Amino acid sequence: MEKFSNIRDFIFSGHTVGLHSMLVNAGCQGITGDYNWDGLRRGDREFAIWQYTLAGRGMLRFGRTEYVQEPHSSMLLIVPEDHCYFLPDDSPYWEVLFVTIHGSECIRLAVELRRRLGTPSFPLSPDGRTVQLARKILAWDEPLSVPDRFAASLKAYEFMLTLFSEAEIDPPGSGKQKLFDLLRNYVLEHLDAPISIDDLSAAANMSKRKLEREFRAGGMPPPNQFIADLRMRSALRMLQTTSFSIKEIAVRCGYDSPSYFIRRFHARYRQSPGAFRNL
Repeated sequence: MEKFSNIRDFIFSGHTVGLHSMLVNAGCQGITGDYNWDGLRRGDREFAIWQYTLAGRGMLRFGRTEYVQEPHSSMLLIVPEDHCYFLPDDSPYWEVLFVTIHGSECIRLAVELRRRLGTPSFPLSPDGRTVQLARKILAWDEPLSVPDRFAASLKAYEFMLTLFSEAEIDPPGSGKQKLFDLLRNYVLEHLDAPISIDDLSAAANMSKRKLEREFRAGGMPPPNQFIADLRMRSALRMLQTTSFSIKEIAVRCGYDSPSYFIRRFHARYRQSPGAFRNL
């Protein structure tokens, strides 16, 4: 249930030029009652959602980790993926500001920013550039139904770059970022082979117990889920950008059995790889 809602959709008529960044909508909502969004049940095309808590309190479940969304908390999510944000039973109200974008370049920047942060949830100043730009997008004075698509594309790209530059990230070369960069590169370099926690421990030159502590401290999913997420994300990209067969994608992403890959893909995205590719 929404106590109030001010949402602006960016809609274009006729044939549109293929652009790699685009605004979908922006809004401000006051939420009460039943409110629940599942990242695996929001359609089939990739898009990114930035949401900022203005007042009240909500909750984000990302994989197996939960993040409280209080004032000044923001979250950056990608659809489809295993996340869910909702109004918890013990919170009577949640007021949020949000911007939704799509396009390959905006998705790339969102993925990279979250990789650097090591978390989908992070603080932002209410007086900072990102929040102010989100408010300006919501109040944009171009015609509501058909704004200029090129201006909308530029605004989406500006928003992602502003968010990227403002978010508090570990400086390049810092300990946590260096560790997760190393492990991410290791997994991607060995994507077609079996990878265990022991392999990650050896790559990081630390014990399994210490590695698991580093993942928890960095707000990361457990190592096995980290590996599985990279495999599935790589498969998703191959389906979108290559003509490889489903069997070949399964092998390239480390699945010995194409049927098992199809089952795991369906469990994650609620559709088969073939159905996703044919959308």
